[in-house]
Amino acid sequence: NIIPEKGVALDVARRLRAYLANAGLRTVMTRSSDVFVTLDRRVGIANAQRRAIFLSVHVNSARRAGANWNVTFYGSARSKDLARVIQRNAMKTTSGENRGIKRAKYYVLRNSRIPAVLIECGFLTNRQDARRASSSEYRDRLARQIAKAIIEYRR
Repeated sequence: NIIPEKGVALDVARRLRAYLANAGLRTVMTRSSDVFVTLDRRVGIANAQRRAIFLSVHVNSARRAGANWNVTFYGSARSKDLARVIQRNAMKTTSGENRGIKRAKYYVLRNSRIPAVLIECGFLTNRQDARRASSSEYRDRLARQIAKAIIEYRR
């Protein structure tokens, strides 16, 4: 990666938490600092919440430096609408290729008992995406759009 993923993803998640709190939604973070949390623990935290959703924020990497698409993964039919609205809003922040939503069997998606999605916000191995991810303004715009999507979904 041109820049480390963990800092970008955590910053977007923290900003997202603030936007959701301002909208009156309670947010539980599986991590709020640079510490590793096992997949099993992440799912445990998510499943302990009632009437909640689980969102995992990531920024991808690839062998091909030109890869620049965004995708949102979901694990169950009940998560599909959440994935769709998050992907639609996230795409408002980038000119990257929209790869849409895809069903996946990632551990956190298949073991969550609540609606769960994982978003890949571009590629840190792509110079343009990495430059965008390095921008505080871009990370804020991304968090704002994801928050709007979650608020829309909750209605």
